[in-house]
Amino acid sequence: MAESTLKEQHLQQQEILAFLKNAPHLWDTQSSEPEDIERIETHGATVLLGKYYALKLKKAVYFDHMDYSTSEKRRLFCEKELTLNRKTAPALYLDTLPIYVNLDESFSFDAGDHVADHLLKMRRFPKGNRLDEYIDREDLSLELQEKLADAVISLHTTAKIVASEKVVPDFCDVIHKNFQQLDGFCPHILDLKDVQDYRQRLNSFVKDQNNLLTSRITDQWVRWGHGDLHLQNICLLEGEPLLFDAIEYQDDFVISDVLYDLSFLIMDLWERNLKAAANSIFNRYLTGMNCMLKPQGLQGLQLLPFYLSMRAGIRTHVAGNRYLQSHDEEDKDAFEAQTRHLFGSSQSYLSPSPAQMIAIGGFSGSGKSTLARHLAPFIGATPGAVRIRSDEIRRQLIGWDEFSKMPQSAYTSEQSAAVYKQMAICAKAVLQTGHSVILDAVLDRECDQLSFEQVAKDLQIPFTGIWLNVDRQTMEKRIDGRSRDASDATIQVLQQQILRNTKTNSTWQQVDGSGTAEQSLDHTLQLLEQNKL
Repeated sequence: MAESTLKEQHLQQQEILAFLKNAPHLWDTQSSEPEDIERIETHGATVLLGKYYALKLKKAVYFDHMDYSTSEKRRLFCEKELTLNRKTAPALYLDTLPIYVNLDESFSFDAGDHVADHLLKMRRFPKGNRLDEYIDREDLSLELQEKLADAVISLHTTAKIVASEKVVPDFCDVIHKNFQQLDGFCPHILDLKDVQDYRQRLNSFVKDQNNLLTSRITDQWVRWGHGDLHLQNICLLEGEPLLFDAIEYQDDFVISDVLYDLSFLIMDLWERNLKAAANSIFNRYLTGMNCMLKPQGLQGLQLLPFYLSMRAGIRTHVAGNRYLQSHDEEDKDAFEAQTRHLFGSSQSYLSPSPAQMIAIGGFSGSGKSTLARHLAPFIGATPGAVRIRSDEIRRQLIGWDEFSKMPQSAYTSEQSAAVYKQMAICAKAVLQTGHSVILDAVLDRECDQLSFEQVAKDLQIPFTGIWLNVDRQTMEKRIDGRSRDASDATIQVLQQQILRNTKTNSTWQQVDGSGTAEQSLDHTLQLLEQNKL
């Protein structure tokens, strides 16, 4: 039987959707009624949402990047989408379903005259649990940030490695396809010269960083990722974040540097002013990808400003097109503002803040790690400073888990020296990429302080040493209240630290850390601001 035209297929798909909406008891629940069904349209699919399940019908369309022009192609892409997304969201992706057309032109899920089309059946997650909707009403807790980072780490550590340069998309081609269209938004939204300069900067970056881009392939950091990893493609199901809707229709969109895949999520969080979450996920990701033990992986941070700019630029392109397609004046105003804002971000990512190095020392319980976490989003290039914590490095060096008590052998003088050495190696690797570093360790010996200062001095990077002054009672109380923490320190350990340091540390700048986390952050930001003057 000859394949019908796209227009004919489109008309038949409308009939199929009408059938599915009017007979939800066949695919959702026996109690489902037509009025219970919601319909969502994207440029490539129609999704019907029932009470418990969802059906996705890929549209009969043909674009340069998406070919759903035949029923057979749609079947193959349904199966590919199912396979890809079961890796990250097996609880959501259930099956593919053929839908048949009968001799009387009615439709059914039972074998009829021939297959009319193909559907993807999914479990519906609770309304409002898509992550972009969730964060409009709820805080993104630290625990959820960790789970989200772990979900991306799991995807990337198990992803297929791409070793051939021929298979990896050429960024110059990506720039041309996505950003030549920005001219169409000029001059009513964007300035044509600004757009042309932006494209030139992107292409120049690719040319200048060609060796590093190639080495990322050689070093196995280019893999089959998600391709569209932003907040709208992450949901919460029973408290767990699930990555879904990975791109199946164009391999060029999913084969990339893992940092480019991650950068969509980082950019999305940053643009929504969730900067602490962006930094937290970024840092946990670097640790989870073993970059602190294999610092060559940190070299890719030099590409991050470009990756973030590309992601924001693609969003600019999308927002601008939505402006052109919209007929509602209020919507057009919103899309116009969004296009301008995102384009401004696209440009600014390419001009990151210069690197600096901050070391935070203090006795156990002084609040070093809390201050480092709160301070990091304010320091350096987006998404803020890389945090290098001695307790985490110590655990990684001996292959230990995150929180359980470490053996005494982890605390020998030799092992402690190895921890500080690895911290210095990582700090140097990060600083050389143009990103900032925050060191988090006791650092109560002048020799250790000077060795880290020397790292910054050798690279001609500004250095700030901070010593947290906290009264003993407060430190003991904090140690007693710890849970799920990388530090093993006890009150006895604190006592030993105090005994071997009878005089007040005077080589670094003093910050009062006895108050709340917010107060410690304010004191530190004021100190850093004063140092600029």
